[in-house]
Amino acid sequence: MRRPLDPPSAAIAFARRGIYPPGALKSVPAPILARYFVKSDGAYEAIKPLRAMMTFGEHDLGARVPFPRIDLVLCRNVLIYFTLAMQRVALETFAFSLRDDGRLVLGPSETVAALPESYARNRRASASTADCPASRPSPWPDPRSSEHAAIA
Repeated sequence: MRRPLDPPSAAIAFARRGIYPPGALKSVPAPILARYFVKSDGAYEAIKPLRAMMTFGEHDLGARVPFPRIDLVLCRNVLIYFTLAMQRVALETFAFSLRDDGRLVLGPSETVAALPESYARNRRASASTADCPASRPSPWPDPRSSEHAAIA
């Protein structure tokens, strides 16, 4: 008998499916929506090649070696509960994990003030997703191209 998933595992499993209600994508430009999503049962599903380019996982900031070469770290409304020392540890972990041009997205009440020197280069820390470049041309290969056809 399979045991039920704990809440973080269930959230990760749900995110891996890549299925979103129409309201969640209302601010996504139509060309991006058409390129990366298909309508399915009244919702939008991210195309398989796009999902294959992503890794979803849990990470214990205090106990695990960080993932390397990450493009995007979402850490919203977590640092505010940490002491300054633990904030530094978390920010060091993110800085190590992120590519030089990677993005760290924090909650609106959070900053990288505990470790500003690690985010002064090409890395960008953002307090919201409002500046997300979704409407700009994608730097990633088109997942529907023949290069990714084997994944589909």
